[in-house]
Amino acid sequence: MPGKKRKSQTGEAIKSERASLRSTPLQGVQSSESREIAELKRMQEQLQRRADELEVINSIAAMTNASLDLDTILDNAIKSLIRLTRADHGVLYLLDEERPGNMRPIRYRGMTKREAFELIPVDTPTSMSWAALRQRRVIHVPDIHAVLAYPPLYGAGICSFITIPLFSNERPIGSMNLGMRSAKPLQVYSIEALTSIGSQIGVALEHARLLTSMEREIEERRKAEAELRASEVRYQQIILASPEAIAITDVKGKYLLVNELYARLFGYESREAFQHAGLWAKDILTPEFMARLQTIYHSLKIGETMSGLRGMMRRRDGSEFHVEISTAILRDAQGLPIGMIGIVRDVTEMHRWEEALRRSEERYRTLAEAAHDQIFIVDQNDQLVYVNQFASQFIAKSPSEMIGRPRSDFFGGSTGDRQRSHILKIFENGKPMYEENRIDLPGRIHWLGTWLAPIFDREGKVIQVLGVARDITDYKETASRLAASEQRFRDTIERSSDGYFFIDNNGFVTGWNKAWLRILRFSQEDVDNLHITSHTDENARILLERLFNRVMSGDIIPAQEMQIPVKDGELRWISFNARRVMRQGIVLGIEGFLRDVTEQVATLESLRTVSLRLVQVQEEERRRIAREIHDSLGQQLTALQLEVTAATHALKGGVEVPKALQDAVHTIEESITMAQNLCYDLRPPLLDDFGLEAALRDHVTEYQEKWGIAVDFTAEKLDHLLSRDAETALFRVAQEAMNNVLKHAQARMVRVRLGLYDGRIFLRIQDDGCGFEPEPVQSRGRSDHFGLMTMNERIELLGGELMVESRPGSGATITAWLPMQRREER
Repeated sequence: MPGKKRKSQTGEAIKSERASLRSTPLQGVQSSESREIAELKRMQEQLQRRADELEVINSIAAMTNASLDLDTILDNAIKSLIRLTRADHGVLYLLDEERPGNMRPIRYRGMTKREAFELIPVDTPTSMSWAALRQRRVIHVPDIHAVLAYPPLYGAGICSFITIPLFSNERPIGSMNLGMRSAKPLQVYSIEALTSIGSQIGVALEHARLLTSMEREIEERRKAEAELRASEVRYQQIILASPEAIAITDVKGKYLLVNELYARLFGYESREAFQHAGLWAKDILTPEFMARLQTIYHSLKIGETMSGLRGMMRRRDGSEFHVEISTAILRDAQGLPIGMIGIVRDVTEMHRWEEALRRSEERYRTLAEAAHDQIFIVDQNDQLVYVNQFASQFIAKSPSEMIGRPRSDFFGGSTGDRQRSHILKIFENGKPMYEENRIDLPGRIHWLGTWLAPIFDREGKVIQVLGVARDITDYKETASRLAASEQRFRDTIERSSDGYFFIDNNGFVTGWNKAWLRILRFSQEDVDNLHITSHTDENARILLERLFNRVMSGDIIPAQEMQIPVKDGELRWISFNARRVMRQGIVLGIEGFLRDVTEQVATLESLRTVSLRLVQVQEEERRRIAREIHDSLGQQLTALQLEVTAATHALKGGVEVPKALQDAVHTIEESITMAQNLCYDLRPPLLDDFGLEAALRDHVTEYQEKWGIAVDFTAEKLDHLLSRDAETALFRVAQEAMNNVLKHAQARMVRVRLGLYDGRIFLRIQDDGCGFEPEPVQSRGRSDHFGLMTMNERIELLGGELMVESRPGSGATITAWLPMQRREER
């Protein structure tokens, strides 16, 4: 380090001098003379240096005192010290008055603004600037590596620095820091000189700051006076332009200033006319109102105002009207009254409304007194300000004994404390509240249902709480019995072999019994947060969502079967019902029962297969009988017809043909026709030979010719889309439906349509007859609907659906739907 190097060189010189003295005898006298000469030179150098320091101090003092401008003093001080010490840079820091214990850079040379702020002295033991202020001395650090200097100094490349504390009248104001970025040493003067320079700069800065503060204060005072004058003008303009009637009077009540609205309010055409009249407050105030205002005027303290005071005033024509006055006393700088400013509002109409409201309140009070509910009002101190007769009778006290006393005197204990907390909450948030409390009175127990509602003032602040209490003892007893009944119901559900479930509004299963868990093979843990969409099977999930939305919309599912995979993945048939649960008009969710009907479904499927086979056997037997009738009886009747006809022709030539023989011919012809019709009814041959469309078209043609009822038939091409069983079932449905139209409908027109829609085959028979109520169709025991029941069974056996739509006077529509089936080869 530079300091240690110089010390080492000086030690070597001393050693060399001592060696030379020991080696030469005459060197003692010579060394004495040289020491004196060296001492003289040193003293001369010190004097010269002192003179230089005084010259520098005087020059800095002259430069700092040459101006009272703070910026000029700061610039001169930092420039002079940088030149004096031959420093590379300098920073002048001042104590921050707004943040005690902090400094801020005011002027800097030879470095950037960022560096100046990064090197701000921090009040720590390693900060030389703060140490110089506390010790009141100049600190010179020739080598920053020799001390624990402030860490940012290393980053800035500073090798050495000087810290000069700045004081003014023994008060610290900052520090001047000078430094070098290279190894070149600073030009360091004596500590006394640098201290004196710091004091000169500190005093100059303090004087400049005081002068600046005085100039700022004078300027601010000028601005304040200008703003005051402008404010007076603005306030006068505001008063004149205000939408309120405003006036200013002196302490004796003489009007000094009024706006147009105030003048017109009292019947004057302009404010100039009002003020020209030279009016005093007593001229337009009624004596009673004037006396009240004077009493309040003398009682007002500094800062207090008077608002909302009602009274009567007189217009120019002598008429009196209701007013509301808000006023304040105008005071001078010493707080003495110099006048009054007031706002006057015409509240005549409001007074009428308030009178009407008072009369209305009297009517409501009459209603409250006649009510069979307990009605009371409490204030913020929980004191009763009103109770009706019914409430006082309930407590067995007169209203005069209750009003003005704390509510807790009549409703104490935990019930009273709970109601008190509710009343306080209403005073805070202004929201009504309902509560139910048990009241223990001597010899009896009552339950009261109480509505607590806020009463607001004009500003919307809650000033009182109204309570309306009703005796709900019977209701609570009924509710208790209902709860017991519900418990019995729950016990019954829990013992039921059918599974019970409850699903809330969000689709989560929140209620179940053990049978439900057993049927669906769930454990207790499986149903935690179980949702209807939690099912792993996509089809089951979609169906459950559709059923949930349907029931939530109000539909009731009395009974429905569906096949779903249970917990272990096995497919089971489940029969269930569901309904929406509501309480007090609020939908709570869905509940229902379910049971496993897999075995029953399997049995029904077996019966369905047997029934289908029976229908097939029946149709085969019909076909066989029709063929036998056609091939045997039909041929025999035809042969008999030919023989009888031949005999008839043989007799025509000689004798008269007997009538009995002629009748026999006709009988045989009718028998043949009957046999043909019977064959057609048993099994239309066109159905087997050409399919459903041809058979229906032939049946429609014969139906029109035979019964005279118009039939409109349309059919789409359905080649190979229906099995033989499906064709037979649809043909039988058409036969039965058209027979029903003939027997019951009294129709003039029938429409028959065969087609394909949405992947299914449909056959629709529609008539314009008298119609019927379709509800009784569900009753399978009625003989008049046996045909509909037969049609429905035929279609259901093939996996289809039969729909009946009708109402009296509007005809009927029967639609059979069947899935498409590939037709087997004929």
